[in-house]
Amino acid sequence: MINVYISSDHRGFDLKNELLSTFSLPEGFSFSDLGPAVLDETDDYNDAAKRVSEAVLHAPGSFGILVCGSGTGVAIAANRHAGIRAVVGWTPKIAELARAHEDANVICFAADFQNSSEAKDALQSFLTSVFSEEPRHVRRINRLDEMEIL
Repeated sequence: MINVYISSDHRGFDLKNELLSTFSLPEGFSFSDLGPAVLDETDDYNDAAKRVSEAVLHAPGSFGILVCGSGTGVAIAANRHAGIRAVVGWTPKIAELARAHEDANVICFAADFQNSSEAKDALQSFLTSVFSEEPRHVRRINRLDEMEIL
């Protein structure tokens, strides 16, 4: 079973819960809700990104979903973790290319700008696309992993 870890901040809370309750995962996938369980208007997106990033890193082959208002805060925070390749999944094509070219393992959604239908379409594409393993893409990902973090 492939785990799909999901979390949000307060602005992404409703979209996260809608994805959990209405999105039909492809066969062989299962959701793990990493919270929050209740709406907390004072939470920070950093905490959601940390929960999902650590879960994905500890379960090779798993995926993450993060939701905040713009999608960018959680993407930036998630990408601070070595081995995480998070992308804001605006469209199904972006989600597909992020998997095929960057082997992205976390997709981020912008609850203030994407409705649930758009997020579900992008998520479906993300979870069903595969990394191309073309040498140029492997080389670029390896270079990311070699970049010095200050």
